[in-house]
Amino acid sequence: MKQKYGLGMMVRALCDITEGGGEHNKTPDYEATDFRGNLNYVHAKKGELGEIMIVDDGCPTVRFLRTKTATIVGDHEIEILK
Repeated sequence: MKQKYGLGMMVRALCDITEGGGEHNKTPDYEATDFRGNLNYVHAKKGELGEIMIVDDGCPTVRFLRTKTATIVGDHEIEILK
């Protein structure tokens, strides 16, 4: 069942939420995550909190509190906090 998202809702990451690329900026939030050693940016680790900033056609963009970065997430990656 698809979750209903709204601006300002707080969510919890159900898994590590990463984004590919970024070898140009090796900060602590980058990790080697594939067998080739390519770096992925870690927006959030499992259990970390974020806030929904935008909902476009049912897809939420979440800004995570620790990294202060935002990314589009899928239903399987977050849960809404009650």
